[in-house]
Amino acid sequence: MPCCLPDDTYPTIECAVSPAQSKPANPFTKEKSRIASLVLEDGTELKGVSFGAETSVTGEAVFQTGMVGYAETLTDPSYRGQILVFTYPEIGNYGVPPDDKDDFGISKYFESDKIQVAGVIVRNYVDDYSHW
Repeated sequence: MPCCLPDDTYPTIECAVSPAQSKPANPFTKEKSRIASLVLEDGTELKGVSFGAETSVTGEAVFQTGMVGYAETLTDPSYRGQILVFTYPEIGNYGVPPDDKDDFGISKYFESDKIQVAGVIVRNYVDDYSHW
């Protein structure tokens, strides 16, 4: 996967990733693996392993460089309909926090009440998370 895309490049994912499942079955076992393709506007095709929903999406690829806060990022309305590329190499290693609310009924850990991104691209998805 390239480290950056030209400003006018909007990729299409043939088999997209959906972050809606908090702990799916291990997607990297041979019997469960699904091959995904990221197809860029210029025809460049990059292959990988898909996890989550089996669906196709089209959208602008945007990058998120944070080391933590993926639950907040996935629910951030500013990423609505975009394909989010996490640059930190492991996503999922600390799980997803509970949907706790503060005294005003506002979520403590999420930016909205649902996943906003159309798809997610990661280097290494961890499905065996740990909170110690």
